[in-house]
Amino acid sequence: MNDQVLSPKDVRLLEAYIASGSLPEAARMIGIDRTTAWRRANERLFQEELTRRSDELRRGADAALLARQDAAWAAIDQSLASTDERIRLRAATWLLERVMAGSERRGQVPTVVDRELEEVERALLQRLHAGEGEAS
Repeated sequence: MNDQVLSPKDVRLLEAYIASGSLPEAARMIGIDRTTAWRRANERLFQEELTRRSDELRRGADAALLARQDAAWAAIDQSLASTDERIRLRAATWLLERVMAGSERRGQVPTVVDRELEEVERALLQRLHAGEGEAS
């Protein structure tokens, strides 16, 4: 177990850095010189805590996005089914751009979102093909 902890000033620097996204701004916010902030921010313990907190924030953001995904897919479905051709086209273009961007990351393990987009792409292609059959 690691018994080392950040000093209170380093914790304030870390929190200010996370809030501002800028190390010089964080240093100004807590009243220390930016070279001191740079030196402290490059210490192993600071980096480990920054990584841990960043991961925690990312997990929270991912959870919030996942909680809203059903509503987002429903809104996309409504847009794809709109009677306004411009809305349908914008929704289809938006969706396909994201699917294509996801396919560019093929070397990576697909995420849940990538898999969802693949499913939506398949459904969209089926709808488009069904629409072509109706237009004939």
